[in-house]
Amino acid sequence: MNRALFFGLTAFAWGLILFIIDIATNQFSNTDFFSNLLFNAHGMMFDLVVLGILLTLYDSITQKRNEIDRLKEEIDDFRFWSSDEAKYRIAGCVRRLNKLNSKQIDLSDCNLEGMNLGGLNFDGADFRRAKLSGANFENSILKNSNFTYADLFQANFRNADFSGSKFIFTRMNKSDIRDAKFNNTEFQIPRIGGAFVASANWIEEMSNDAIKGFDRIRNDYKIDKLATGWMSGDEKYELIGINDSYSTADDRM
Repeated sequence: MNRALFFGLTAFAWGLILFIIDIATNQFSNTDFFSNLLFNAHGMMFDLVVLGILLTLYDSITQKRNEIDRLKEEIDDFRFWSSDEAKYRIAGCVRRLNKLNSKQIDLSDCNLEGMNLGGLNFDGADFRRAKLSGANFENSILKNSNFTYADLFQANFRNADFSGSKFIFTRMNKSDIRDAKFNNTEFQIPRIGGAFVASANWIEEMSNDAIKGFDRIRNDYKIDKLATGWMSGDEKYELIGINDSYSTADDRM
């Protein structure tokens, strides 16, 4: 039973018992007693209201914390699973955790391939070894996240914010990173061939964002403009590996 409801029912029952006792002992005929009773009743009512509010707030916070713990435990239960059920269950938990304003979600070794997680807050999330290929993270906040050994193949990160995140041995081939923010990120041996960027000058623009390890991308990639339909007006540019180590079939698939 809800703690606040239990307290309210208990207070009501206690007041009713006192009222019955007062009637049985004819205390209401005593004028002084009735005046004192009214005075004390107002004070007691104020105490009950304050205590009730505090109990309600405590109960709400406790329920929220318990729900967050339950959702994180459910993610743990489906970690390492590759089934469609696991993907949808984990994605559902992530959305509910966002509504509860819970951050730093541990999604390491989780399979979220093809899931729609756009517009969510993943600040401080752990995506190590996560399978995110084909997933949609458009307009999502992915600050201070760890993508070590994660698979982002063909994922949509358009207008996402990666500020402060790590990309160590991360597979980013064919991912859409147009208008994504990479301020103060770290790159170590990323596989980024075929990724879509928003500008022919993307490499030069990124050089101003204090990105650790970006020199290798700047030296080993070039940008090629893709043909687009005349009606869309949506220009696309693709990162192409120019060194042997970056021009493998795997990097271009």
